[in-house]
Amino acid sequence: MPDEAPSYADGCKTRTSLLNGGSNRADIPADAKMVAGAVYELYTADDIYSISGELLATADTLLGTATTDENGLALL
Repeated sequence: MPDEAPSYADGCKTRTSLLNGGSNRADIPADAKMVAGAVYELYTADDIYSISGELLATADTLLGTATTDENGLALL
């Protein structure tokens, strides 16, 4: 996984390395059309382990779901 996710023309970012000071916040373009009721799911890309080595979540595990509000914003 690269240190920084690619930026796309629509301002969205996918993977970002938070360990290297990256941000998980998407840059929303000024002309973006916000949509209420859109559903986003957050999955693990890789296995996640605790600092002691305990497996916390396997790759492709659904960690959370968020639905956008009337302003088109969601929080995961």
